[in-house]
Amino acid sequence: MASAKSILDQILHRYTLHRDSPTSSTKDKLHGAAFLVVDKSGPIYAGAAGHTSLPINASTPAFSTDSFLWVASLTKLLTTICLMQLVQQGKLHLDEDVREKLPEMTKWGILRGFEEEHKEGKAILEEITKPITARQLLTHSVGLSYDLGHPLLERWAKEVGKKGNTNSMTVEGWTTPLLFPPGDGWVYGTGLDWAGVLLERVLASSSSSSSSSSSSSSCPKNEEGEMTTTTTTTTTTTTTLGQYMRENIFEPLGMECSTLKPAAELLENPEKRIKDKLVHMTLRDAKTGELSLGELPISTAWDPKAESGGAGLWTTAEEYGKVLAAVLRAASGSEEEEKGEREGELGLTKETVDQMFSPQLNEKGLEMIKEMGRAFHAGIMPEFPEGFDAVDHGLGGLLNMEDVEGKRRKGSMMWHGYCNSHWWIDRETGIGACLLVEQFPFADPVVIQLYNDLERAVYGELVPEWKKATAAVV
Repeated sequence: MASAKSILDQILHRYTLHRDSPTSSTKDKLHGAAFLVVDKSGPIYAGAAGHTSLPINASTPAFSTDSFLWVASLTKLLTTICLMQLVQQGKLHLDEDVREKLPEMTKWGILRGFEEEHKEGKAILEEITKPITARQLLTHSVGLSYDLGHPLLERWAKEVGKKGNTNSMTVEGWTTPLLFPPGDGWVYGTGLDWAGVLLERVLASSSSSSSSSSSSSSCPKNEEGEMTTTTTTTTTTTTTLGQYMRENIFEPLGMECSTLKPAAELLENPEKRIKDKLVHMTLRDAKTGELSLGELPISTAWDPKAESGGAGLWTTAEEYGKVLAAVLRAASGSEEEEKGEREGELGLTKETVDQMFSPQLNEKGLEMIKEMGRAFHAGIMPEFPEGFDAVDHGLGGLLNMEDVEGKRRKGSMMWHGYCNSHWWIDRETGIGACLLVEQFPFADPVVIQLYNDLERAVYGELVPEWKKATAAVV
């Protein structure tokens, strides 16, 4: 009888390209993929198949769990963790009004449509009067959408002569009108990018407050015996999202390659050899299903002007799995018990993780996310059956509020990226997993089927083996 590892290896091999493949066709294949399953202690399965580029020949590097690639919206989980660290430390409150810290967000107000008296009717913009909160940014309930492909926002951008779009990885590009008042719905967009900006400004404000105070506690005396005051001036430095991530996630978890600025990382730390491990982008022809090499769909991702909390992360499957395992440790309470005694802790309490996995949307938000799931199932919730709408949104990702037959248990969290990478965390079972690929366009049907087959094998084969082995150790 085949082992769970053997079954998962075979699935990865079946969907990927190899030098010994009987045909040179790339139809319905991937050039490579890595899949990792973890429990709170670390990997319980790690596998990869295929290669990092095309064409496949003797010199094409093999795809591995250490291959380096852009994971786009898989960044959002890490940005959420960073914000929740600040919340836990009392530096930020989820429901405080952050409009003063993010004045650019209120610049254009709420886009209510266009005057239709004539073809070139002007945009109807309404002032934002309701608070904007970190909770709304983290759950996509703030009203911000990506502008590319959105007809109203594209028309507005043309009207105002906006330079750059939400894919430009700049604050200017992320600055668009809201589509509804904060908290009055759900739309997928730049909320996590703004959450990253918010983190930087909260840290700058904290640093400024502590450094601007005058030091007069010693009160030295002059030669006449009179008390004097000594003022100390301190220069404050700005901590970027990427720096904060490095200090509070990457370094504690031993994530040596992960970065939000790979071009700079390559120059500053050439010994990491990230270019040698780089996975190239492949594009699937919609008509033939064949693959070809292509460019990043967001060209600025390699060398961004601003560090994107929504889509900036470059990493490996091995390193992303460390984040999933750390969340599981915190969820079980073991992070608190072992804090300071072992490396690899996020410093999150069980109560904080419980909050992350709690449903966050109101009735309007639930209605809109379910409608989006029906309209674009493959892009929002492809791992669930058609018609499955028992969903909500937590702080970090989408929640399934019922068991998915043969797959994850209720209360699990998940999300995916622009180039088809995926992750999920199932606290009830005690596992998390990530599938990393570099494939475009988004919602690739081959990746969706691969992910489905892998997850079913995880719950049908790997989990029973893992539980049996765990019970034997206990």
